[in-house]
Amino acid sequence: MENFNSYWPVYKNLEEETLQLTKYINFDDSQMKVYSMYIADLILRIVVEIESLSKELYKVNGGSDVYDDNGKKRDLYFDTDCINYLNSQWNICEREIIVSCARFNFTNANNKIIKPLHKANKRGSSSSKWNKAYQAVKHDRRNNLKDGNIENLISALGALYILNIYYKNETYQYVSNASFDNRLGSDIFAVTFVNATKTSINIDDSDISIDSNERSKLTSALCIIKYTDESWKEMHDALTEFNSTLINGLMKEPEFKRRLGVEISNKSESEISTIVQSLIKEMQNEYIPKHPPLDMVKKMSNAKKEVILNKGKNVYVTKNSGIHN
Repeated sequence: MENFNSYWPVYKNLEEETLQLTKYINFDDSQMKVYSMYIADLILRIVVEIESLSKELYKVNGGSDVYDDNGKKRDLYFDTDCINYLNSQWNICEREIIVSCARFNFTNANNKIIKPLHKANKRGSSSSKWNKAYQAVKHDRRNNLKDGNIENLISALGALYILNIYYKNETYQYVSNASFDNRLGSDIFAVTFVNATKTSINIDDSDISIDSNERSKLTSALCIIKYTDESWKEMHDALTEFNSTLINGLMKEPEFKRRLGVEISNKSESEISTIVQSLIKEMQNEYIPKHPPLDMVKKMSNAKKEVILNKGKNVYVTKNSGIHN
């Protein structure tokens, strides 16, 4: 029997308590510094969960024991040990999420798309705002109550959301934006995406074929929409077969033979190879419309897609870079 995930129900309870606040406080850009004892308490409870979950993720993903300067095993620090390790593995401190809840009336882009784990792998004055707020309120609530505010609440909850998504570590079938709920179970947040199906299918099957605008999002996006490995291989197999057919077909074309004969006259072997490749590239634009790659088009139209977590690895299985994730 699969182990029960005890973290997600706790997260959902914390979400619900946060949503209850919207009955009494208007969550908009001007209210981000609104604070209260109740909000401060929520932040404390959220970060306790962050501590617990980050340590769990550290352990189940290969984190090792840590030792003090005297060589004695010490307790893990959730930030500089655990989140820092997870960041080295997955770049989670750069992941962005969308504050999508309809009860929140944010118009400022900085409040609508946030990076809640940014600097969460550091301590002291270099750490994230919510972590500094947590430490301040925990150790001196009376003098630091103003840190128990809506801004830090949303950021801390967003950090916990991201950690929960990585802990669940699920792959989702993808058909279209309309059929896929990018909140992944949240009532407050939604994930950001790279659409890696916007790609040219190159024979070297590398991630460089992904649309450059989409590829630039790989640093920050939480999830990736991609072709399944099986579909990706089928498309590349079809491309390889078509390229072979294309070359063989062009070689038989009278015009290709005529031009090749003219251009390779008195050329060296290395020069001839370059000329052949150049000529194939030039004449394929005329050849392909007459001999369309029907099998490849069929493979692409039937290709299955999925949504995976962005773990900072190669999106697709490639000849040169191995298997993703």
